[in-house]
Amino acid sequence: MDPVVAGALSNVVASVACKVGELAYNSFHQNKDVVALKLGELLIGSDGEESSAIAVAEIPEIERFLCEPEVTALAQASILASRAEGRAQGLVEWQESLRISFGNLVDSWGTGGVADWKNQKDLLWRLVIQSADFALPPGDEISQLPDEDVERLFDVSDESVLAGGRIPAPRYVRQILATLGNSEAINSCRQLCADICAATASKTEQMHLDHAQDRHQFSYDQLYVERSLTPKHVGTDEVLGDIIARPRPGVHVVVVGNPGAGKSTLVSRFINTVSRRELRDYAPVMIRCRELIDLSANRSILDRIVEIVRSDLNISTSVEVVERMLAIGRAFLVFDGIDEVVDLQHRRDLVDLIELLATTYPLTSMICTTRVVGYESAAFRRPGKFSVFVLDEYTEHQVSEYVRRWFAIMQRPDIDRRAFLQESREVQEIRKNPLMLSLLCTLYRIRGYIPINRHDVYQSCANLLFYSWDAMRHIPQPVDHRRYGMSLMEELAYLFFRFPSASAGVEEGQLTGIVASYFENTAGVDRSEAAIRANEFLNFCAGRAWLLTSAGTDSRGGRLFSFTHRTFMEFFAAQAIVRRANTQEEVVEAVIESYAKNSSSVLPDLMVQAYDDKQDRGAERILRDLMKLGHEGRKLRSGSHVSLCVRILNATPVNARLVREVVLDVFRVWSTQSVKMDRASFISLLQLYKDPRRIVIRFLMGGDDDDSSEEIGRYRTVFIRRWARLWCQGECTIFEGDWSELVSDIVGSISPELTSHDSAVRAYMVASGRIAPEKIHFQDSIWYEIKCFGMSTEGLLLRACFGMLASTGAGGLGSRIVRHFDSWVSVGARKIHELTALSIQNGIREALDSRARTRGNEEGDTGPLQRVNAWLACCIAEVSPGSIDIFHDMIRRDYADDRLFRTLKTRLVARDPDAPMSETLLDVARLSRRELDSLGSEFPKWTSRWAQCKTDLIIPNE
Repeated sequence: MDPVVAGALSNVVASVACKVGELAYNSFHQNKDVVALKLGELLIGSDGEESSAIAVAEIPEIERFLCEPEVTALAQASILASRAEGRAQGLVEWQESLRISFGNLVDSWGTGGVADWKNQKDLLWRLVIQSADFALPPGDEISQLPDEDVERLFDVSDESVLAGGRIPAPRYVRQILATLGNSEAINSCRQLCADICAATASKTEQMHLDHAQDRHQFSYDQLYVERSLTPKHVGTDEVLGDIIARPRPGVHVVVVGNPGAGKSTLVSRFINTVSRRELRDYAPVMIRCRELIDLSANRSILDRIVEIVRSDLNISTSVEVVERMLAIGRAFLVFDGIDEVVDLQHRRDLVDLIELLATTYPLTSMICTTRVVGYESAAFRRPGKFSVFVLDEYTEHQVSEYVRRWFAIMQRPDIDRRAFLQESREVQEIRKNPLMLSLLCTLYRIRGYIPINRHDVYQSCANLLFYSWDAMRHIPQPVDHRRYGMSLMEELAYLFFRFPSASAGVEEGQLTGIVASYFENTAGVDRSEAAIRANEFLNFCAGRAWLLTSAGTDSRGGRLFSFTHRTFMEFFAAQAIVRRANTQEEVVEAVIESYAKNSSSVLPDLMVQAYDDKQDRGAERILRDLMKLGHEGRKLRSGSHVSLCVRILNATPVNARLVREVVLDVFRVWSTQSVKMDRASFISLLQLYKDPRRIVIRFLMGGDDDDSSEEIGRYRTVFIRRWARLWCQGECTIFEGDWSELVSDIVGSISPELTSHDSAVRAYMVASGRIAPEKIHFQDSIWYEIKCFGMSTEGLLLRACFGMLASTGAGGLGSRIVRHFDSWVSVGARKIHELTALSIQNGIREALDSRARTRGNEEGDTGPLQRVNAWLACCIAEVSPGSIDIFHDMIRRDYADDRLFRTLKTRLVARDPDAPMSETLLDVARLSRRELDSLGSEFPKWTSRWAQCKTDLIIPNE
């Protein structure tokens, strides 16, 4: 055979052999190159005429044929036969039947004509079998199976056979032979697979948000965010992302995740993806585990699969055809929600049945989903059989992407999206959970904002988690859970609040006593029954509940319990504290104590809101007490109360006079302390809802005659200094609509002295067009970095560059600054902070992401943008000499004659002739002297000197 043909064919067979199945998969991945080499030697060494008939042009068609699931089924059966080592009867006849079935598949493979390669079916069969012999380690896999699995696998009922006698071919192998030896049976399986794919594609076309009040439905492409999965066991060779993208026979996977992490959505997306494959080669079938509770000796999982195909998908078929489809590996079964089988013994029985099904039909792939909570008590017993993956919660990037998609679907302006992301930072722990994030988006759509009263947010989330979600999915809930669940959560949360060490977990016995005491003293339950019901309630929490869950065991093996989210512990603890308090003073004491321990905790706000629900004008009363104590310096450090008071203003409505008193107090304190202390409280002020915000604006614009102009002027300065710093950090955009009138009024009256002494105000004045860029010296720090609230952020030069890059044009701040860009940098007196250098690549990524989202046009003067891009590219080259960044590749085409990469190489060689460089730079020539002198309008004036290492762009701090 021609060596080229032999090499191509051997690589195809070696690659396709990876699909042979569970016994071979890992070994093929590790030895594929060796297999290809051995097969190549085998092919070149064969001198039969038939082998020379295969042409290179036929290799792609051979590959498509070998990828058919039926070929994989035959190869898997052959592997099993070769490893039986005398335990099975009739091995010669068995192998011969497999060879004949393979030949039948070749003959029935339709491509619109008779291909020459079909005459080589015996050669191809030998190659497939021998590839398995090269790749697989020696061993007797069958002898290692437990007796009960052997009995099921081989369909053996005679105990004497299991005791050491010879056994027949496995049942699924006999089904493979019966199916693949009959063209009519093959066609019926393929037709059923195609019908299931068509019906499933239509049924799973849209995502369903059942918890949303309007039961929204969206296409996956519109809303779905790709997820991250982590192998639970070290050494797991499967990669779930690859399985989802390229399904294959013999895959067995368990996906575990927290409540609301999106397990069902993940597998629904997978089913939709598989069913829409053009080949329609795998039939995805969703089995909801809660519907398998009534399985009995007379009703198997197979019966339920047939019922789903017939009833749910409205496809007429027989049990025999479905079983054949499972045997040859044409099905992909998804068992969703094992945890929804609430009874522990029933859940364990179901896991055993699924494992048995995987043994009976080893070529049928399976994905199972279940919660992390309670998984170990009903786990799959053979980690080698089922690979376990953990579904991670959203990263910050995934949160942003989901929100971007949601607001685009709802046709809400981008400023609303940014406002939502800003507001939801306050509940950051919750929004990382996909279900909770979806609920927050729904609340925002309905109300136009995330409820300012956090009590309402947590109440809505807790109701969904604790009651509604399971009820919507028709999962049974114990009576005590439905009737007393929330009250019991308050009792238990109060314990966690009183003893901070409890966050690591509380012993089951201690919680059982608390729950039993509640049942006895509050619900009127007899003492003996109370203990039993308390234990049942905690068992339910350990296996199912979302808010309180089992968190491991102590040194004696007893269970430890904790809250799944600290946020919900604080919510229920606030309820309990207020309910238990006999006086207002006790509530105030608790608010001050929790605020002193952790000023970022939401617990103080929740207690005030809970008290406002309990008492008429309760929030106003607490607010007045806090202000009084703050003024007196008792229990609260003087001035430390203002941030808490602003938060309370933003959480509950109070009368206008009190709002004004609080605001006046806030500005008096701010005017006496450092700006860097006030970021959180200033954001709270900007977040004020409409009515108190109007009072603040009227106050600062001099609308009240009671205040002196001098005092108002001082407070206006206080405001603009904080506003400028927040703007420099890029967080003012969402507030500009509400505060623009006040800001414009203050900016118009800013004194030159303030501008000269406050770099953040000066930067804001340049950016807003109040000061021309040429009026600010190029050595001014505002071009490179600005100190804001004690932190450094990018200066105006980088902000302008990123802004231009994002919008593709030279408008706004960029157009004003870039006019002077060349002259500034050419002076060579740049002192760019290391922070700025490191932030360049992150800023570029964000700008390009924004550009991709907005799909900005390419019209207008692109010359300034080219020069800005060149500056950024050179900065990156200084940070990572010799490397090519993705940004370099993106802008390479914008510069004629590959001058960008040639400039980078010229700089690198001038700096160090022996410096290592990427292959891309190796392939380009350096700039000549004439080219260096005439880089033209595409590059800034300093580029020639930079390329010759006569100047640097990034100079570390001295």
